[in-house]
Amino acid sequence: MADHTFESIIRDRLRNQGIAIFPGFGILVVNEKEATIDFECNVVLPPGSEIGFYKSSELEDYTIAYTHHSLTGLPFADAMHRLDEYTRSIISELEENGTCTLGEL
Repeated sequence: MADHTFESIIRDRLRNQGIAIFPGFGILVVNEKEATIDFECNVVLPPGSEIGFYKSSELEDYTIAYTHHSLTGLPFADAMHRLDEYTRSIISELEENGTCTLGEL
């Protein structure tokens, strides 16, 4: 992993495990799509992946914070605090703009 940002941790979790959980907020999941044919445009669309989001305030998985803690050497409580701040910034951006971009995702 080249850097220790939450975006890079999330990207790596999605690539390797297909899921990234934000405690108290929701889950990003990689959904595989089959190849399809667009008959209107006469185009074959190849298989691929898309990222879905499922809101859930019940999940308490701290893997993202633990990974950040392990990579940076920050105390786990500080890594959790940073993840909470990061998650709040995502929520704020969603409320303000209706969309959110997470780095290169």
